[in-house]
Amino acid sequence: MAADFAIRVATIDDAVLLAEIERAADQRYLETIYADLLDDEAIPDDVARRYCEQGRVFVAEVGDRVVGYLAWDLEPDPDHLCISQVSVLPGFGQRGIGAALMRRAIETALAKGVPHIVLATFVDVAWNEPWYRRLGFRFIDPAEWTTWMREVVDAQRDHLPWDQRVWMQLDVDVLQGGVANAGAVVRVGAELRRPSNPNSATIHRLLDHVRNAGFEGASQPIAIDDGSERLGFIDGDVPLPPYPFWAQTDESLASTARLIRGLHDASIGFDLTDASWSGEMADPVTGGDIGTTHDLVICHNDVCMENVVFRDGVAVALLDFDFASPGRRVYDLANFARMCVPTDDDTGAAQLGWDPADRPHRLAVIADAYGLDGDRRAELLVCLDATIARGGEFVARRVEAGEQAFVEMWESMGGMACFDARRAYWAANRRCFAEALARSTNR
Repeated sequence: MAADFAIRVATIDDAVLLAEIERAADQRYLETIYADLLDDEAIPDDVARRYCEQGRVFVAEVGDRVVGYLAWDLEPDPDHLCISQVSVLPGFGQRGIGAALMRRAIETALAKGVPHIVLATFVDVAWNEPWYRRLGFRFIDPAEWTTWMREVVDAQRDHLPWDQRVWMQLDVDVLQGGVANAGAVVRVGAELRRPSNPNSATIHRLLDHVRNAGFEGASQPIAIDDGSERLGFIDGDVPLPPYPFWAQTDESLASTARLIRGLHDASIGFDLTDASWSGEMADPVTGGDIGTTHDLVICHNDVCMENVVFRDGVAVALLDFDFASPGRRVYDLANFARMCVPTDDDTGAAQLGWDPADRPHRLAVIADAYGLDGDRRAELLVCLDATIARGGEFVARRVEAGEQAFVEMWESMGGMACFDARRAYWAANRRCFAEALARSTNR
Protein backbone atom coordinates (compact mmCIF):
# COMPACT_ATOMS: atom_id res chain seq x y z
CA MET A 1 0.00 0.00 0.00
CA ALA A 2 1.34 3.41 -0.96
CA ALA A 3 2.35 5.70 1.90
CA ASP A 4 -0.13 8.48 2.71
CA PHE A 5 2.68 10.84 3.66
CA ALA A 6 5.66 12.52 2.04
CA ILE A 7 9.13 13.33 3.39
CA ARG A 8 10.91 16.55 2.37
CA VAL A 9 13.63 18.91 3.55
CA ALA A 10 12.20 21.49 5.90
CA THR A 11 11.94 25.15 4.92
CA ILE A 12 12.37 28.15 7.20
CA ASP A 13 8.56 28.38 7.40
CA ASP A 14 8.48 24.96 9.08
CA ALA A 15 10.73 26.08 11.95
CA VAL A 16 7.85 27.39 14.11
CA LEU A 17 6.13 23.97 13.95
CA LEU A 18 8.95 21.85 15.33
CA ALA A 19 8.60 22.71 19.02
CA GLU A 20 4.83 22.16 18.88
CA ILE A 21 5.30 18.72 17.31
CA GLU A 22 7.94 17.76 19.85
CA ARG A 23 5.84 18.81 22.84
CA ALA A 24 2.81 16.93 21.55
CA ALA A 25 4.83 13.79 20.85
CA ASP A 26 6.43 13.93 24.29
CA GLN A 27 3.03 13.54 25.96
CA ARG A 28 3.50 9.80 25.47
CA TYR A 29 6.04 9.92 28.29
CA LEU A 30 3.16 10.56 30.71
CA GLU A 31 2.53 6.81 30.48
CA THR A 32 6.11 5.97 31.54
CA ILE A 33 8.21 6.26 34.67
CA TYR A 34 9.68 9.42 33.17
CA ALA A 35 6.47 11.48 33.44
CA ASP A 36 8.07 13.73 36.04
CA LEU A 37 10.76 14.70 33.53
CA LEU A 38 8.23 16.34 31.23
CA ASP A 39 8.36 20.08 31.03
CA ASP A 40 7.58 22.68 28.42
CA GLU A 41 11.07 22.57 26.93
CA ALA A 42 11.47 21.71 23.26
CA ILE A 43 13.75 22.74 20.44
CA PRO A 44 14.27 26.51 20.79
CA ASP A 45 12.90 28.62 17.95
CA ASP A 46 16.32 30.06 17.07
CA VAL A 47 17.84 26.57 16.93
CA ALA A 48 14.92 25.33 14.81
CA ARG A 49 15.41 28.22 12.38
CA ARG A 50 19.15 27.61 12.16
CA TYR A 51 18.67 23.88 11.52
CA CYS A 52 16.06 24.57 8.84
CA GLU A 53 18.24 27.19 7.18
CA GLN A 54 21.13 24.68 7.10
CA GLY A 55 18.96 21.92 5.61
CA ARG A 56 19.35 19.73 8.70
CA VAL A 57 15.67 18.96 9.26
CA PHE A 58 13.39 16.55 7.42
CA VAL A 59 9.63 16.87 7.86
CA ALA A 60 6.79 14.46 7.19
CA GLU A 61 3.60 15.78 5.62
CA VAL A 62 0.14 14.27 5.48
CA GLY A 63 -1.72 16.37 2.98
CA ASP A 64 -0.66 19.92 3.75
CA ARG A 65 0.00 19.24 7.43
CA VAL A 66 3.48 18.73 8.89
CA VAL A 67 3.09 15.82 11.34
CA GLY A 68 6.67 14.85 12.18
CA TYR A 69 10.30 15.87 11.93
CA LEU A 70 13.86 14.64 12.29
CA ALA A 71 16.77 16.98 13.10
CA TRP A 72 20.40 16.00 12.62
CA ASP A 73 23.87 17.44 13.07
CA LEU A 74 27.46 16.65 12.06
CA GLU A 75 29.17 18.79 14.65
CA PRO A 76 31.59 18.38 16.25
CA ASP A 77 32.54 14.97 14.77
CA PRO A 78 32.39 14.65 10.95
CA ASP A 79 32.44 10.83 11.19
CA HIS A 80 29.13 10.78 13.09
CA LEU A 81 25.78 12.09 11.93
CA CYS A 82 23.94 12.72 15.21
CA ILE A 83 20.15 12.48 15.34
CA SER A 84 19.17 15.16 17.83
CA GLN A 85 15.40 14.65 17.66
CA VAL A 86 12.73 12.48 16.01
CA SER A 87 9.12 13.38 16.79
CA VAL A 88 5.78 12.37 15.23
CA LEU A 89 2.42 13.79 16.29
CA PRO A 90 0.08 11.53 18.29
CA GLY A 91 -2.45 9.94 15.96
CA PHE A 92 0.08 9.60 13.14
CA GLY A 93 2.12 6.76 14.59
CA GLN A 94 2.31 3.21 13.21
CA ARG A 95 2.37 4.49 9.64
CA GLY A 96 6.10 4.15 9.03
CA ILE A 97 6.68 7.91 9.29
CA GLY A 98 9.51 7.63 11.81
CA ALA A 99 11.22 4.93 9.75
CA ALA A 100 10.85 7.02 6.59
CA LEU A 101 12.40 10.03 8.31
CA MET A 102 15.29 7.80 9.42
CA ARG A 103 15.77 6.54 5.86
CA ARG A 104 16.32 10.12 4.74
CA ALA A 105 18.94 10.51 7.47
CA ILE A 106 20.63 7.32 6.23
CA GLU A 107 20.61 8.62 2.65
CA THR A 108 22.18 11.85 3.90
CA ALA A 109 24.94 10.01 5.74
CA LEU A 110 25.70 7.89 2.68
CA ALA A 111 25.75 10.92 0.38
CA LYS A 112 28.15 12.72 2.69
CA GLY A 113 30.36 9.68 3.26
CA VAL A 114 29.61 9.67 6.99
CA PRO A 115 30.05 6.10 8.28
CA HIS A 116 28.07 6.29 11.53
CA ILE A 117 24.67 7.56 12.61
CA VAL A 118 24.34 8.02 16.38
CA LEU A 119 21.73 9.07 18.92
CA ALA A 120 21.04 8.99 22.66
CA THR A 121 17.85 7.35 23.94
CA PHE A 122 16.11 5.56 26.81
CA VAL A 123 16.61 1.79 27.05
CA ASP A 124 13.21 0.99 28.61
CA VAL A 125 10.76 2.96 26.46
CA ALA A 126 9.14 0.99 23.62
CA TRP A 127 9.50 3.73 21.02
CA ASN A 128 13.10 4.45 22.03
CA GLU A 129 15.83 1.78 22.24
CA PRO A 130 13.70 -1.20 21.06
CA TRP A 131 12.50 0.77 18.02
CA TYR A 132 15.98 1.93 17.07
CA ARG A 133 17.32 -1.60 17.53
CA ARG A 134 14.75 -2.88 15.02
CA LEU A 135 16.10 -0.30 12.57
CA GLY A 136 19.59 -1.77 12.96
CA PHE A 137 21.11 0.46 15.64
CA ARG A 138 23.40 -1.13 18.24
CA PHE A 139 24.57 -0.08 21.70
CA ILE A 140 27.82 1.86 21.89
CA ASP A 141 29.94 0.60 24.76
CA PRO A 142 30.90 3.49 27.08
CA ALA A 143 34.54 2.67 26.35
CA GLU A 144 33.84 3.64 22.71
CA TRP A 145 32.17 6.97 23.50
CA THR A 146 33.79 9.93 21.81
CA THR A 147 34.80 13.01 23.78
CA TRP A 148 31.71 14.93 22.70
CA MET A 149 29.45 12.02 23.67
CA ARG A 150 30.93 12.14 27.18
CA GLU A 151 30.45 15.90 27.26
CA VAL A 152 26.76 15.47 26.37
CA VAL A 153 26.31 12.90 29.14
CA ASP A 154 28.05 15.12 31.69
CA ALA A 155 25.87 18.08 30.72
CA GLN A 156 22.66 16.03 31.04
CA ARG A 157 23.32 14.04 34.21
CA ASP A 158 21.65 16.57 36.50
CA HIS A 159 18.28 16.36 34.69
CA LEU A 160 18.28 13.02 32.79
CA PRO A 161 18.76 9.52 34.29
CA TRP A 162 21.79 8.30 32.33
CA ASP A 163 21.66 4.96 34.13
CA GLN A 164 18.67 4.32 31.81
CA ARG A 165 20.02 6.04 28.70
CA VAL A 166 22.45 4.82 26.07
CA TRP A 167 24.24 5.95 22.96
CA MET A 168 23.32 3.88 19.91
CA GLN A 169 24.99 3.66 16.50
CA LEU A 170 24.03 2.58 13.00
CA ASP A 171 26.95 1.85 10.65
CA VAL A 172 26.38 2.77 7.00
CA ASP A 173 28.66 2.29 4.01
CA VAL A 174 28.55 2.21 0.21
CA LEU A 175 29.94 -1.18 -0.83
CA GLN A 176 32.51 -1.32 -3.62
CA GLY A 177 32.45 -3.53 -6.70
CA GLY A 178 29.95 -4.47 -9.34
CA VAL A 179 29.06 -2.76 -12.60
CA ALA A 180 25.29 -2.48 -13.09
CA ASN A 181 24.66 -1.52 -9.45
CA ALA A 182 27.98 0.18 -8.74
CA GLY A 183 27.58 2.73 -5.96
CA ALA A 184 23.98 1.66 -5.26
CA VAL A 185 24.65 -1.24 -2.88
CA VAL A 186 24.89 -0.11 0.72
CA ARG A 187 25.31 -1.61 4.14
CA VAL A 188 22.98 -0.25 6.82
CA GLY A 189 23.72 -1.88 10.14
CA ALA A 190 23.16 -5.62 9.76
CA GLU A 191 21.39 -5.17 6.42
CA LEU A 192 22.49 -4.91 2.82
CA ARG A 193 20.30 -2.77 0.58
CA ARG A 194 20.43 -2.80 -3.19
CA PRO A 195 18.12 -1.87 -6.09
CA SER A 196 15.32 -4.36 -6.68
CA ASN A 197 14.20 -5.58 -10.09
CA PRO A 198 11.16 -7.39 -11.55
CA ASN A 199 12.64 -10.76 -10.51
CA SER A 200 13.47 -9.86 -6.91
CA ALA A 201 10.40 -11.56 -5.42
CA THR A 202 11.39 -14.86 -7.05
CA ILE A 203 14.99 -14.45 -5.91
CA HIS A 204 13.89 -13.84 -2.32
CA ARG A 205 11.73 -16.96 -2.48
CA LEU A 206 14.75 -18.89 -3.82
CA LEU A 207 16.99 -17.61 -1.02
CA ASP A 208 14.41 -18.71 1.55
CA HIS A 209 14.19 -22.13 -0.12
CA VAL A 210 17.93 -22.87 -0.19
CA ARG A 211 18.46 -21.59 3.35
CA ASN A 212 15.61 -23.78 4.61
CA ALA A 213 17.28 -26.68 2.81
CA GLY A 214 20.42 -26.12 4.91
CA PHE A 215 22.48 -23.95 2.56
CA GLU A 216 24.08 -21.20 4.65
CA GLY A 217 25.96 -19.52 1.82
CA ALA A 218 23.23 -17.08 0.81
CA SER A 219 21.85 -13.91 2.38
CA GLN A 220 18.72 -13.92 4.50
CA PRO A 221 16.01 -12.09 2.53
CA ILE A 222 14.28 -9.43 4.62
CA ALA A 223 11.97 -7.35 2.43
CA ILE A 224 11.43 -5.59 -0.87
CA ASP A 225 10.23 -2.01 -0.54
CA ASP A 226 10.65 1.45 -2.01
CA GLY A 227 12.49 0.13 -5.06
CA SER A 228 15.14 -1.71 -3.08
CA GLU A 229 15.65 -5.14 -1.64
CA ARG A 230 16.86 -5.69 1.89
CA LEU A 231 19.06 -8.67 2.74
CA GLY A 232 21.04 -9.81 5.73
CA PHE A 233 24.63 -8.58 5.49
CA ILE A 234 27.25 -11.35 5.34
CA ASP A 235 30.51 -10.39 6.98
CA GLY A 236 33.78 -11.38 5.33
CA ASP A 237 36.19 -10.46 2.55
CA VAL A 238 35.07 -9.85 -1.05
CA PRO A 239 38.04 -9.66 -3.46
CA LEU A 240 38.06 -6.87 -6.01
CA PRO A 241 40.43 -6.40 -8.97
CA PRO A 242 43.37 -6.59 -8.91
CA TYR A 243 42.64 -9.80 -7.03
CA PRO A 244 44.78 -10.43 -3.93
CA PHE A 245 47.00 -13.49 -3.74
CA TRP A 246 44.76 -15.33 -1.27
CA ALA A 247 41.84 -15.13 -3.72
CA GLN A 248 43.88 -16.88 -6.43
CA THR A 249 44.81 -20.01 -4.46
CA ASP A 250 43.56 -23.49 -5.29
CA GLU A 251 41.72 -23.55 -1.96
CA SER A 252 39.74 -20.39 -2.70
CA LEU A 253 38.83 -21.88 -6.10
CA ALA A 254 37.90 -25.28 -4.68
CA SER A 255 35.89 -23.87 -1.80
CA THR A 256 33.90 -21.72 -4.24
CA ALA A 257 33.16 -24.81 -6.38
CA ARG A 258 31.95 -26.62 -3.25
CA LEU A 259 29.76 -23.66 -2.41
CA ILE A 260 28.20 -23.75 -5.90
CA ARG A 261 27.55 -27.48 -5.43
CA GLY A 262 25.81 -26.72 -2.14
CA LEU A 263 23.60 -24.12 -3.82
CA HIS A 264 22.67 -26.50 -6.63
CA ASP A 265 21.80 -29.34 -4.28
CA ALA A 266 19.74 -27.06 -2.03
CA SER A 267 17.79 -25.65 -4.99
CA ILE A 268 16.29 -29.05 -5.85
CA GLY A 269 12.56 -29.00 -5.24
CA PHE A 270 12.17 -25.26 -5.72
CA ASP A 271 8.63 -24.47 -6.88
CA LEU A 272 8.78 -22.81 -10.29
CA THR A 273 5.14 -21.68 -10.15
CA ASP A 274 4.91 -17.99 -11.10
CA ALA A 275 8.72 -17.71 -10.99
CA SER A 276 10.31 -14.83 -12.88
CA TRP A 277 13.95 -14.95 -13.99
CA SER A 278 16.44 -12.86 -15.92
CA GLY A 279 17.18 -14.44 -19.27
CA GLU A 280 20.39 -12.51 -19.92
CA MET A 281 22.78 -15.20 -18.67
CA ALA A 282 20.39 -18.16 -18.56
CA ASP A 283 21.25 -21.66 -19.77
CA PRO A 284 19.70 -22.13 -23.22
CA VAL A 285 18.84 -25.72 -22.22
CA THR A 286 15.92 -25.28 -19.79
CA GLY A 287 12.49 -26.71 -19.09
CA GLY A 288 11.03 -29.32 -16.77
CA ASP A 289 11.11 -29.62 -13.01
CA ILE A 290 14.17 -28.72 -10.99
CA GLY A 291 16.24 -31.83 -10.36
CA THR A 292 14.69 -33.98 -13.08
CA THR A 293 14.91 -32.88 -16.73
CA HIS A 294 18.52 -32.41 -17.89
CA ASP A 295 19.64 -32.49 -14.24
CA LEU A 296 18.30 -28.97 -13.87
CA VAL A 297 18.94 -26.92 -10.75
CA ILE A 298 18.84 -23.20 -10.05
CA CYS A 299 22.07 -21.69 -11.37
CA HIS A 300 23.63 -18.52 -10.02
CA ASN A 301 25.11 -17.74 -13.46
CA ASP A 302 27.41 -14.94 -12.28
CA VAL A 303 29.88 -16.43 -9.79
CA CYS A 304 32.85 -14.12 -10.22
CA MET A 305 35.25 -13.17 -7.44
CA GLU A 306 33.28 -10.00 -6.65
CA ASN A 307 30.21 -12.12 -5.87
CA VAL A 308 31.86 -14.42 -3.32
CA VAL A 309 32.41 -13.78 0.39
CA PHE A 310 35.55 -15.35 1.90
CA ARG A 311 36.77 -15.83 5.44
CA ASP A 312 40.42 -16.82 5.93
CA GLY A 313 40.66 -17.54 2.20
CA VAL A 314 37.69 -19.96 2.17
CA ALA A 315 34.47 -19.18 0.29
CA VAL A 316 31.48 -18.99 2.65
CA ALA A 317 28.72 -17.24 0.69
CA LEU A 318 27.53 -16.15 -2.74
CA LEU A 319 26.19 -12.66 -3.49
CA ASP A 320 24.06 -11.03 -6.19
CA PHE A 321 21.55 -13.57 -7.49
CA ASP A 322 20.11 -11.14 -10.06
CA PHE A 323 20.93 -13.45 -12.98
CA ALA A 324 19.90 -16.72 -11.31
CA SER A 325 17.69 -19.04 -13.37
CA PRO A 326 17.05 -22.75 -13.97
CA GLY A 327 19.86 -24.52 -15.80
CA ARG A 328 22.33 -27.39 -15.88
CA ARG A 329 24.91 -27.78 -13.15
CA VAL A 330 27.75 -27.79 -15.65
CA TYR A 331 26.47 -24.63 -17.31
CA ASP A 332 26.81 -22.69 -14.05
CA LEU A 333 30.18 -24.28 -13.41
CA ALA A 334 31.39 -23.34 -16.90
CA ASN A 335 30.51 -19.68 -16.34
CA PHE A 336 32.37 -19.75 -13.02
CA ALA A 337 35.41 -21.40 -14.64
CA ARG A 338 35.44 -18.92 -17.53
CA MET A 339 35.68 -16.02 -15.07
CA CYS A 340 37.75 -17.53 -12.26
CA VAL A 341 40.16 -20.02 -13.83
CA PRO A 342 40.13 -17.78 -15.93
CA THR A 343 40.08 -19.09 -19.48
CA ASP A 344 42.27 -16.27 -20.79
CA ASP A 345 45.89 -15.91 -21.76
CA ASP A 346 48.20 -14.18 -19.28
CA THR A 347 47.70 -10.79 -20.93
CA GLY A 348 43.91 -10.97 -20.79
CA ALA A 349 43.89 -12.36 -17.26
CA ALA A 350 46.24 -9.64 -16.04
CA GLN A 351 43.62 -6.98 -16.79
CA LEU A 352 41.83 -8.08 -13.61
CA GLY A 353 45.01 -8.78 -11.69
CA TRP A 354 45.18 -12.55 -12.19
CA ASP A 355 48.73 -13.88 -11.82
CA PRO A 356 50.16 -16.38 -14.32
CA ALA A 357 48.98 -19.87 -13.41
CA ASP A 358 48.50 -23.42 -14.66
CA ARG A 359 44.97 -22.78 -15.86
CA PRO A 360 44.17 -26.32 -17.05
CA HIS A 361 45.07 -27.49 -13.54
CA ARG A 362 42.70 -24.86 -12.07
CA LEU A 363 39.83 -26.17 -14.17
CA ALA A 364 40.55 -29.65 -12.82
CA VAL A 365 40.50 -28.23 -9.28
CA ILE A 366 36.96 -26.97 -9.91
CA ALA A 367 35.78 -30.28 -11.35
CA ASP A 368 37.31 -32.26 -8.48
CA ALA A 369 35.92 -29.99 -5.76
CA TYR A 370 32.44 -30.01 -7.28
CA GLY A 371 32.52 -33.79 -7.76
CA LEU A 372 32.05 -34.06 -11.53
CA ASP A 373 32.26 -37.53 -13.05
CA GLY A 374 33.80 -38.25 -16.45
CA ASP A 375 30.65 -37.66 -18.52
CA ARG A 376 29.95 -34.35 -16.83
CA ARG A 377 33.55 -33.27 -17.36
CA ALA A 378 33.09 -33.74 -21.07
CA GLU A 379 29.87 -31.75 -20.86
CA LEU A 380 31.69 -29.03 -18.93
CA LEU A 381 34.07 -28.60 -21.85
CA VAL A 382 31.15 -28.34 -24.28
CA CYS A 383 29.54 -25.68 -22.09
CA LEU A 384 32.84 -23.80 -22.02
CA ASP A 385 32.95 -23.99 -25.82
CA ALA A 386 29.53 -22.35 -25.97
CA THR A 387 29.99 -19.67 -23.31
CA ILE A 388 33.36 -18.61 -24.72
CA ALA A 389 31.91 -18.50 -28.23
CA ARG A 390 29.20 -16.12 -26.99
CA GLY A 391 31.67 -14.04 -25.02
CA GLY A 392 31.07 -10.31 -25.17
CA GLU A 393 27.41 -10.49 -26.21
CA PHE A 394 26.04 -9.58 -22.77
CA VAL A 395 28.33 -6.58 -22.33
CA ALA A 396 27.78 -5.46 -25.91
CA ARG A 397 24.00 -5.40 -25.35
CA ARG A 398 24.45 -3.15 -22.31
CA VAL A 399 26.82 -0.92 -24.26
CA GLU A 400 24.32 -0.60 -27.12
CA ALA A 401 21.67 0.34 -24.54
CA GLY A 402 23.90 3.22 -23.48
CA GLU A 403 24.61 2.04 -19.91
CA GLN A 404 27.58 4.17 -18.99
CA ALA A 405 29.18 1.75 -16.51
CA PHE A 406 29.29 -0.94 -19.20
CA VAL A 407 30.52 1.52 -21.84
CA GLU A 408 33.48 2.38 -19.60
CA MET A 409 34.17 -1.29 -18.87
CA TRP A 410 33.96 -2.18 -22.58
CA GLU A 411 36.44 0.54 -23.49
CA SER A 412 38.85 -0.36 -20.70
CA MET A 413 38.83 -4.00 -21.83
CA GLY A 414 39.51 -3.14 -25.44
CA GLY A 415 36.04 -4.00 -26.71
CA MET A 416 35.32 -7.23 -28.58
CA ALA A 417 39.03 -7.76 -29.21
CA CYS A 418 39.35 -8.94 -25.61
CA PHE A 419 36.78 -11.67 -26.17
CA ASP A 420 38.31 -12.60 -29.52
CA ALA A 421 41.63 -13.12 -27.73
CA ARG A 422 39.90 -15.43 -25.24
CA ARG A 423 38.39 -17.43 -28.09
CA ALA A 424 41.80 -17.78 -29.72
CA TYR A 425 43.39 -18.87 -26.43
CA TRP A 426 40.68 -21.47 -25.83
CA ALA A 427 40.93 -22.87 -29.36
CA ALA A 428 44.70 -23.24 -28.97
CA ASN A 429 44.60 -24.75 -25.47
CA ARG A 430 41.32 -26.69 -25.21
CA ARG A 431 43.16 -29.99 -25.52
CA CYS A 432 45.33 -29.12 -22.49
CA PHE A 433 42.21 -28.43 -20.42
CA ALA A 434 40.64 -31.71 -21.54
CA GLU A 435 43.79 -33.64 -20.61
CA ALA A 436 43.93 -32.00 -17.17
CA LEU A 437 40.30 -32.97 -16.51
CA ALA A 438 41.03 -36.55 -17.61
CA ARG A 439 44.13 -36.81 -15.42
CA SER A 440 42.33 -35.66 -12.29
CA THR A 441 39.47 -38.09 -13.00
CA ASN A 442 41.90 -41.02 -13.11
CA ARG A 443 43.79 -40.15 -9.91
